[in-house]
Amino acid sequence: MRSAGVARQYSGTAGGVENCQVGVFLAYRSASGHGLIDRQLHSPAAWSDDRERCRAVGIPDDVEFATEPQIAKGLLVSRGFRTGQAEPSDARTCLSNRLQCSDRSKRRPGGAR
Repeated sequence: MRSAGVARQYSGTAGGVENCQVGVFLAYRSASGHGLIDRQLHSPAAWSDDRERCRAVGIPDDVEFATEPQIAKGLLVSRGFRTGQAEPSDARTCLSNRLQCSDRSKRRPGGAR
């Protein structure tokens, strides 16, 4: 069995470069709760450049390499957000900080970790 997109790459969860998969997630959060809206696997360039490897794990030929911020922007646009205009502030922060927003989930109330 093979796992799609596994490569030595930076993982915010691991806090460094590891052999792992990286996913980009679009979620909604409010005072009433939160929910997952969309997600997409980040396929590293080494994978995107090897079409046979992609086909072996079911990645379609039309999937091209994209950076994590490019994937996030695509998810936002596909869900009706107008990027560059009235984006939610968290989305803008995530895009400008190369999607290191996962660190926020490790913080405790009041900003402490």
